[in-house]
Order: sequence, then structure tokens, then C-alpha cells
Amino acid sequence: GLLTPGTWIDYLTRRTTTGDDNVTRDLPIFSVDAGATFERPLALFGRDYVQTLEPRLYYLNVKAKNQDNIPLFDTGLADFNFGQIFSENIYSGQDRIADANQLTAAVTSRLVDPNTGVEYLKGMVGQRLYFRDQVVTLNQGDALRTNRGALDAAVDSARQRRDDAQVVARCEYHPTPACAQQPVTGVPGG
Repeated sequence: GLLTPGTWIDYLTRRTTTGDDNVTRDLPIFSVDAGATFERPLALFGRDYVQTLEPRLYYLNVKAKNQDNIPLFDTGLADFNFGQIFSENIYSGQDRIADANQLTAAVTSRLVDPNTGVEYLKGMVGQRLYFRDQVVTLNQGDALRTNRGALDAAVDSARQRRDDAQVVARCEYHPTPACAQQPVTGVPGG
């Protein structure tokens, strides 16, 4: 199993030409990441596999702090996807750290060849539950996550077709007006 608690302070200092010689931010962040991997043998269509079941919980708490005095140089809203659902920040870059009080729950299952380790099939589903309304935004007037109890959900699947080809399907859902469903299918590296 996995149990990783984390506590740290995100500290930023910038020298700007907008009147403030130094702009600083210190922000405490707390997280707990917990998961496990269960395996069992599985015979399917005359072939032997190892099937995994991998539940994961990720709790994140970031205090709300006004950051409007920090100019936006390289920060934007990160794309929501299965990898980002476990991130400490919904923004890319360092100019904003989003406040959070949220829990992400996900499960992954894989079918793996027990002799070669080749992953033939993988399915992942996860969702993020918000316990508090969002306060920190990129720009004043931006839409806030105001739906306590609202869920962002992500589904990801992959199927190994040959030794060098994999088919991937993804779907992300956000119940907020600023975001939309994002279905994605394709062949990576194709």
C-alpha cells in the first residue's frame, strides 16, 4: 500500500517593475495520498492474465490567500485530465496557487501478461469532490468553482493492439459553465 502525507510551504518572491520592488507569497499546503494494489490471476478467452485493482484517495487542503498583487507571467488554467486530477494546483506556472479543500477518489484496473509484463488493457475512473467554494482565481471576475459537492470526473482507458500500437480513449467532465466535456481518442505516437 501507499500512504504519503505531505506538508510544505509554497514560497514565491518576485522582483517587479510595477511599483512593488518585491512581491512575496507564502502558502501552507497539506495533502494525504493513499492507495493500494491488489492482484489476482484471471483466465480470459483462453489466455492467462494478472488483473489489478488499484484504488487511490488524495486529499488536498490549501488555504485561500489573495494573490492579486502577483503579476501573471506564465500561469494559466491547467487542462483537466486523469493525471491532473491528483495535482496540488489547478493552475500551471507559479503565479497562482489555487485554494483547495477537496478529495479525489479513483480506481485503476489493468490486465497484464504474467510472463512478459505487457499491459493489454487499462481502465481508470476518478472524480474530485470539492468541500469549499473556490476563492483564488487568475483574474478578478473569473468564474469560481462554487458548487460544493460538484464533481469533476475523468475516465481513461488504453488497449494494447500490437507490440508498438496502443489505442487510448479519454473523457473528462466538469459541471461548471467555464469547462466542457473533453472526449479524446487516438493512437499515441501514431
